Amino acid sequence: MHLRDAAREFDLDLIPLVAPTTTGSRLQKIVAKASGFIYCISVTGVTGTRAEIKTDLDAFTARVKRHTNLPLAIGFGIAGPEQAAGVASHCDAVVVGSAVVRAVAECGTALPAICAAALVKRIRSALDGMEKHC
Repeated sequence: MHLRDAAREFDLDLIPLVAPTTTGSRLQKIVAKASGFIYCISVTGVTGTRAEIKTDLDAFTARVKRHTNLPLAIGFGIAGPEQAAGVASHCDAVVVGSAVVRAVAECGTALPAICAAALVKRIRSALDGMEKHC
């Protein structure tokens, strides 16, 4: 049994990742079998927070949207509330995995859940301040 078949059997979506460097033909193949949403990688290279995201997200997400009606999530490199708010107008969801991991790692003696929740609250507040948010 293939992974995709097993996921369908349990009503799970396999979330594909597409990068700014994904070719048009590859993108078409990826989204043809996609379900759930498309995870758009905001930067090339390894995951982790960045000081800034230099990718032209307008062009990148427009290119992905030409191939699918599925929701788009943007992740990789999102360092915190300001960057989350900055990319949110390009997508339906913002992924902040490395930022949460960093907040937990840096929380010292505090409970990790409290540190993660504080970051999520700041991100939510930044997104709520936008006209369109994820």
